[in-house]
Amino acid sequence: LFYRLSVLEMGIPALADRADDVLPLAEHFLRATSARLGRPVRGFSAAASHLVSGYGWPGNVRELEHAVERMVVVCEGAEVTPDDLPPSMRQPREDDFLDEAAARGMTISELEMAFARRVLVKNGGNKKKTARLLGIDRRTLYRWLGESEPAEPEDG
Repeated sequence: LFYRLSVLEMGIPALADRADDVLPLAEHFLRATSARLGRPVRGFSAAASHLVSGYGWPGNVRELEHAVERMVVVCEGAEVTPDDLPPSMRQPREDDFLDEAAARGMTISELEMAFARRVLVKNGGNKKKTARLLGIDRRTLYRWLGESEPAEPEDG
């Protein structure tokens, strides 16, 4: 039977790569678990929805299903709130930058530019400070950002 079934291989992307599927799956698991356990949990609060959909789900659908079951068990109201989520999910998770870069097949040059943009955002757009933190010349930063350097010195 295995050899007959293995004629057609199907690759299913990881749940982290299907962010649009997370919330509908979580809602499905919530309805099924609530009905099975006889709990009056009807849905997710907006904040809980944001955290559930923003989590990376390294354990894929099985992890999501078990997490939702836990949420239903500990939920005291009609709606899952952030307090009902497992501790690892309560803080919004930033995607691991290097994992994301590797998955996208980024070159070193693209990685440098993306990292420079991220540091620039963290520094409130201050290019002088960003260049100093990155250990590069400000002209290099402008080149990476695809901008021309201003004629006047920057104040910040």
